[in-house]
Parts: sequence; C-alpha cells; structure tokens
Amino acid sequence: MMISPSDLIAKLENNSKNNRYKERINALKQDGFDTSIIEEGINDVNKVLDQKNGKSFVVYGEPQSGKTEFMIALTCQLLDKGFKTIFVLVNDNTELESQNFYRFINAQQLDPAPKKESHYIGLPTNQLKRDTKRVIFCRKNKNLMENLIINARFFTDRVVIDDEADYATPDSQTNALLAANALVPTINATVWANNIQIGTVNGPTANANNATIVELGTLNSAPMHEDNLTSYLQDVPGALPVTFRFWVNKVLVYENTISSDNIFRLPTGYRSDTFEVGVAGSARIRSIHLGETPFGLRAS
Repeated sequence: MMISPSDLIAKLENNSKNNRYKERINALKQDGFDTSIIEEGINDVNKVLDQKNGKSFVVYGEPQSGKTEFMIALTCQLLDKGFKTIFVLVNDNTELESQNFYRFINAQQLDPAPKKESHYIGLPTNQLKRDTKRVIFCRKNKNLMENLIINARFFTDRVVIDDEADYATPDSQTNALLAANALVPTINATVWANNIQIGTVNGPTANANNATIVELGTLNSAPMHEDNLTSYLQDVPGALPVTFRFWVNKVLVYENTISSDNIFRLPTGYRSDTFEVGVAGSARIRSIHLGETPFGLRAS
C-alpha cells in the first residue's frame, strides 16, 4: 500500500501528538516526582469515561496533593483520547489564574499550548470554525464566561475541567473555623429533636449550648435570607473571594479580586468629586471603607 509523503508526515505528527500523557508522566518521574497518585486518578477517570460513559463527575484530593499537576496530566490524556476543546475554569482570582496558567504553559508536553479566553475575542468566524485542538483558560466570571460561550459556539468535542480550588492551604485559624462549622449540623439536630416546631418561620431555636436550648424568638426572628439554624456558621477568610470595582466620573479605573479584609491601595492620578464602588461575589459584605491614607481607614 502506497502512502504519500504528506499523509506520512501527517500520520507521524498525529502519533507524536498522542503521547502527551505518557511523555508528561515520564518527565515528572525524571524530576523525581511521585506520579502514583496522578496515574491512579487518571486510570479512574478513564474508567468513568470509557466504561461508565460518564458525563459529569468529581475528582478530589487534599490541599497540596498535586491537583494542578493532575489537571495538566488530565488535559494531556484528554487530548490524547481525541477531545478537541478543553476548557479549564478557575476561580475568579487573577493571581490564582496566573499561577495555574503559567504552570500549564511551562508543561512542554501539552500541545497545543493553552490560551486565555481573551485570545478568542474578535477572531473572525473562519478561524473559530477551524478543526483544531484548543486548551482554553477562563476565570469563573460572569462576563468572561458569557463571552467565551459565544466565541466557543463552533468548537467541538468539548470537556470542561472545573477547578474548585482550595484557595490556600488552611492555616490553624481556618481549621478552627471549619471545625466549628462542622459542629453546626449536630447542634441543629439536637435543637430540632428537643423542640416542637409548629408553623414558625426562621425559628424558634438556633443553638444548643452545653445541652441547654437557647431560644432566639419565633416568627421572622432571623435576618433576611438567613435562618437561625445557620447563623452560627463562621466566615472562613479567603474562601469566598469578592470582585471589587471602582469608578471615577462613571469610568472604571480599578478592578481586583479580594480574598480577605486586608486594606489595599487604589490607583492614583485622578481628581474628582464623583466616585462609585461595586462588589460582586457570594461573601457577606458588612461594610466598605475608603480613606485618603491607611491611618484614615484605621481611624474609621
């Protein structure tokens, strides 16, 4: 059987590009990386995809267990299996996005190289319709994802890797808060078991303190969009990032993702009597303070 030179080159290129995962694992082993957890996880993913026809499932691991490296290997494997479009969704935090994106960029075995969603804005339709493989990074931001949905309408064989990041390795304070939150369901169960509930709204009980029931009122006694049973949950710093925007004379001059209540500096170089701020996210916002100096913020 005769084969043309162009077909032979195409076949060789295709074969070389279908060894991404194996080459990635070999490269990690050469660097002294224990790949056993990654390989075990990838095998489980293959079973779900091939044997169970899985469409939506979760891969989980402890913080600092190599999640990003696993996602890189998983992307290599998905491309090897013939998927053409891999979306990597990360939390709406520019710093975390940059960290993960450059980890992917530096993975030489990953071909094609990943691109951010902004790369596809304004591309002509004929380029968006190209039958090629793509790895696309996007923050879980409403506007960015809406644009990506429009620009990716022609992409085929799609897989979404949704990075539910741990935001950071929990420190002792965060662990204490998480431990306190874990007790709330048990306390709530004790409360409900020892109290008669007859047609009340948002109450009447919320907490059991040393097996003593604490009454917190009856009808509509809890804050709006909240109930007394969950009012004792503690906020975990950094777990609910907020997007902060700042306008001067109706012009957006600053946008950042905030993951703590630490003060941060706004840009300089403007004078105005009209300022506006906006926040978006799932965290509870108690107040927003602006000041000319950090001392002014402390004073407030």
